This record gives sequence, structure tokens and C-alpha cells, in this order.
Amino acid sequence: MLSKFPLASRAPDLIPLILHCQLAMVFDGETIDRLTRAHMEVASSRQSLDEVLEHHTKLAKQLEELQMIRDEERRASKAEQKAV
Repeated sequence: MLSKFPLASRAPDLIPLILHCQLAMVFDGETIDRLTRAHMEVASSRQSLDEVLEHHTKLAKQLEELQMIRDEERRASKAEQKAV
């Protein structure tokens, strides 16, 4: 009867292979979970960085506008002093 099932006679030899495959599947599942979490963290960090850069750009524009206003006020002040 065992001749119909050639692997049945080798079952004891296959146990380590089966255990290895099961461990590999568990490890692969954990690896996928870790990689998924890491990918989500990177995406979140990238979004945060994009928001920070956008805020920085707005602040840089505001600073530039304020510097232009200050320069105009200084020129107007100097012109007033010369007029007096």
C-alpha cells in the first residue's frame, strides 16, 4: 500500500522541510508586516516634510515682502531727512 504513496515512506525525511517552509512563511509574513509599517512611516514622513517645506516657502515669501517694505521705508526716511 505504501507503494501507491511514495512520499509516505519519506515522511520522516520531509518533516524538517515542512517545518522550514512553515517558519519561512511566518518569517515572510513578519517581514511583509515590518516592510509595510516602514513604508507607511516613510510616506507619513514624506508628507510631513512636504508640509514643512511648503510652510518654509510661505515664510520665505513673507520675509522677502517685509524686507522690501523695510527697504522702502528706509529710502523714504532718507529722502525726508534730505528734504529737511
